[in-house]
Amino acid sequence: MDQRESLEEENIRLKLEVESLKFRVKVLLEENKKLRSAYVNIQAKAEQEEEFISNTLLKQIESLKKEKETIALKYEQEEECLTNDLNRKLNQLLAEKAELEKSYENKE
Repeated sequence: MDQRESLEEENIRLKLEVESLKFRVKVLLEENKKLRSAYVNIQAKAEQEEEFISNTLLKQIESLKKEKETIALKYEQEEECLTNDLNRKLNQLLAEKAELEKSYENKE
């Protein structure tokens, strides 16, 4: 085997290696493309989940605010009823006191 044949064989081997590397690069580029696509999909899904969670929390906050307002309103109404009831009882007691004082004065 002479030097020329040896160089031709080396050339063939190198060409095969280049083709193998080109194929490997093509496979890696395709895998990279798939990974990027998967990343975009995962990112979009994460954003959707975050938005869903945010919306759910906002709805809960609004519900709690309404409940708080309702409770505050009921408390004010109850407080007003109690105040009115106590004022009515106080007026009744004052009237009874005045009547008793008048009755006592009449007996003297």
